[in-house]
Amino acid sequence: DITSKTNPDLYAKIIDLVLYETGVNLVHYKKNSIQRRIRRRMSITNRLTMDAYLELLGDDPKEVHDLARDAFIGVTGFFRDPKAFDALAEHLEQYLDRARSGDEIRVWVPGCATGEEAYTIAMLFEEYQRKHGHSLDYRVFATDIGADPLGVARMGYYSSDAVVAVDQEILGRYFRELADGYAVVRRVRDHVIFSTHDLVRDAPFSKLDIISCRNVLIYFDNELQQQVFDTFHYALKLHGLLMLGMSESNTQAENLFGPLAPKHRIYQRLDAPNHRSRLPLLLTDTTRKIQKKTDSTPPPLESVEERLN
Repeated sequence: DITSKTNPDLYAKIIDLVLYETGVNLVHYKKNSIQRRIRRRMSITNRLTMDAYLELLGDDPKEVHDLARDAFIGVTGFFRDPKAFDALAEHLEQYLDRARSGDEIRVWVPGCATGEEAYTIAMLFEEYQRKHGHSLDYRVFATDIGADPLGVARMGYYSSDAVVAVDQEILGRYFRELADGYAVVRRVRDHVIFSTHDLVRDAPFSKLDIISCRNVLIYFDNELQQQVFDTFHYALKLHGLLMLGMSESNTQAENLFGPLAPKHRIYQRLDAPNHRSRLPLLLTDTTRKIQKKTDSTPPPLESVEERLN
């Protein structure tokens, strides 16, 4: 049987190897979660011991990348937790009613996986426009650490199973039926921009109105969660909206984000005068010193945004 215990030294060597080979730093990810992913990869590759799996990682860079990718389980869907999105639509409407005419509304969806959540939020904007009869200047920046799911997201093609929970009216307005599934219509896709980005390593977008980061923080330890909350506070405008996953909350950052619909994990950025509103420290050089420099290393997010503007 595959060993159920993880040798701390071997675990540390695996984490170092992932960082060196891929640039993904798993040091502050919840250890139990990463250990489960390691055991899964051991089973897939038929390695019965940690030593044997570490030897495989040393010989096969592809397996290192597969492990890094598997560390992030992309559980997503259109209008996942429908009541939460109903609540977001309500608070989004109030927020947009207060926005000045002509303002660009900027949204960030970190950890977007295959794009369903980002497109869902774009559809909320489309519904607001339809209801109020005027156009909005909005952009949804959707980012993920993995390039593979972003390829799916950019195409906007989904199976019939993927849209089974979507309201029929929404399906008719914002999807085009294909022989083997559905495609998000062009006018929605044009508002959503996908790019690779490491939430804990790269600089964030700024002057944002909304951040939707669902089921990402659950993988981080307390220290990393606090860093991410600091990043979100820096990135959002005053009174900007923050949406988290149903298993997450603002408990560590109640001074930064006040509750709007806490049952549905929707919060609002607070002024927090005693909190330094500046770009928080990202991973220090000491935690990244063995990162392998390759042409495939994604650029800092500022460079991505500059290219898109």
